Amino acid sequence: ITLNIRSLPKHHLALKNNFQMKAKVIALQETWCREEQTVEDLSLPDFNLHLVGHGRGKGVATYFSKDFQISKGIDKQYYQMSKISSEDFDVVNIYCSRGANKTEFLKDLGSLASAPRPCFIVGDFNVNFLRDPKEQIVRKILSCGFTQIVNCPTHKAGGLLDHVYIKRISWEPQIMINFPYYSDHGAISIFNPCAE
Repeated sequence: ITLNIRSLPKHHLALKNNFQMKAKVIALQETWCREEQTVEDLSLPDFNLHLVGHGRGKGVATYFSKDFQISKGIDKQYYQMSKISSEDFDVVNIYCSRGANKTEFLKDLGSLASAPRPCFIVGDFNVNFLRDPKEQIVRKILSCGFTQIVNCPTHKAGGLLDHVYIKRISWEPQIMINFPYYSDHGAISIFNPCAE
């Protein structure tokens, strides 16, 4: 599941009580966590947590089951990234603010997502894929063999800001979007229909 939560400290209890938030990985963006934020304050039962916080309006948090381990985090002023890995695939969680240096962003993303392993890149790119599908970041990710699988609005104002890119996944990922009451972004569930 991937979601721009618009402040994890503020919505932690809602997230904890949201029965739809059941997954092996919950990738959150715009967490608003301070650098000194402790993982213990934001824990969820049966999950480990990796925080890359950069203050108000920024940051990523990745909750993950015991099948995964932290690979790396990148914390820059205009974007934050977190990568976790399992035996089967990697998940890269992204929050990119407007104003990010796209060349630096793509270089850092490449350092996390260029391995020849199955990979999901998820998060809030602040690029409206419906309006600008040829934007520089999108073009580069697609040129590296990734496919963007979200094709409908993910924000209440109508934009597709939250992307899910896949590469080398051995099954056909399906998505479902629902809008929790505590965010203006949709929660995107990514699942294997054959495993249900």
